[in-house]
Amino acid sequence: MLDVLLITGGAGSGKTSTAEAWAASRPSVAAHLSHDDVHTFVKSGVMNPADGSNEEADRQWRIAIDICVAACRIYVAEGIRCAIDTYLLPTNLVLWSALREFRVGLVVLRPDVDVAARRNAKRQHEIGWGV
Repeated sequence: MLDVLLITGGAGSGKTSTAEAWAASRPSVAAHLSHDDVHTFVKSGVMNPADGSNEEADRQWRIAIDICVAACRIYVAEGIRCAIDTYLLPTNLVLWSALREFRVGLVVLRPDVDVAARRNAKRQHEIGWGV
């Protein structure tokens, strides 16, 4: 049995919906952590990684990962399994290496381009940003 399920894919691939559904469908207690949501806890000076990479955007991205990992430690210690949704380039998998203390599964979502484009358009309309 997994402690943590890391769900990734491109923008609009359904990462959040999949993580929410997975957590809600567990027979035991499970939580959903959204890396994007944690990233937006920063209000003043928030750097959106979709606007381009720079030192501050990268720092905020890593801090949000650290917060997700810390929350996983607390949840798993209490017997609560976690699903984390995040945009993850293969080269950035090392940023999640602190999860190695857990039994971790990785799901990569790859929808058709048209599906992802529709989901992104909806997100842009609903929350004002998307990729």
